[in-house]
Amino acid sequence: MGGGSSILATSQDTRIKALANLAAAETNPSATAAMPNINVPVSLISASSDTIVPVASNGQLMFNSGVSPRVLPIIQGGWHCGFEDANGFGCDSGTITRDQQLGETRRLLTSFFDLYLRSDESVAKKVWGSELDNALVQSQRNSGIEITPAVQSVTAPVGTQTKFTITVTNRGSAATGFSVFVEQRRWIVITNPQQTAVLAPGQTAVISFRVRRLYKNPSILNGQLISIRSNADNLTRSYASVQLQ
Repeated sequence: MGGGSSILATSQDTRIKALANLAAAETNPSATAAMPNINVPVSLISASSDTIVPVASNGQLMFNSGVSPRVLPIIQGGWHCGFEDANGFGCDSGTITRDQQLGETRRLLTSFFDLYLRSDESVAKKVWGSELDNALVQSQRNSGIEITPAVQSVTAPVGTQTKFTITVTNRGSAATGFSVFVEQRRWIVITNPQQTAVLAPGQTAVISFRVRRLYKNPSILNGQLISIRSNADNLTRSYASVQLQ
C-alpha cells in the first residue's frame, strides 16, 4: 500500500513537486478520493498482469479521479512482484521477465523525474510524446492540453504558401497560457500566435501556421511535429502531427 500512501502524502505536503509510484493500491483513507487534491504531475506506473493490485480497480480509478497533468503507463505482461528485485511470499507472475519489467520501470521513472525535477525538456517526448509507449508499455495520458486535430494531412503544393490551423483547449483545472513550437521542421513555418492568451479551463485558442514548400521531398521528410507547452510549469506538453502532401 506504499503507492497509495504516496498519494495521500502528496495530497497533504506542498513540498512534493512530482509523484510517481508503482502499482499503487487503494488505501483507507482513500487514495483514489485524494487524487483530485493533487496539483503536481503524477505518473501511476502499473502492470497489466498484476493480480495482487489489478490496475482496473486501482491505478485506473486513481487516474480517472485525478487532475492533469497525469499519466498511467501500463507495462504489458508485467506483474506485481515484477516491480521487486526478487519474489517474496504469495507472489504472482506475468508474461515478461523481471529484467524487462524493471528496465521499463527505470526508463519511465527516469524520464518523468528528469522532466519534472531536473526541468530537462529534452525528455518531454518520453513523458508526453511518441517515445513514451513501445512494445511493452501502453499508456493513458492527460496533459491538460487538448490539440485538435491531433493528426492531419495538408495539401501543400511546391512553391505555394499553405495555411493550416490547430485548436488548443485548456483541459486543466487552472487558467494558463500556452507556448507553440514546431519541431523536426524541414521548412520555415510561420506560427501565429507563438503564445496564446491566458485560457480559462475549457477555453480554446486557434493557432495558424503558414509554410511554403520549395521542392518535392519523400513524404517522410514532410512531417511537421507541433508541440504545445503549458506556461503553468513550462514543462508539460501535448503533441500533434501534420503531414504536408
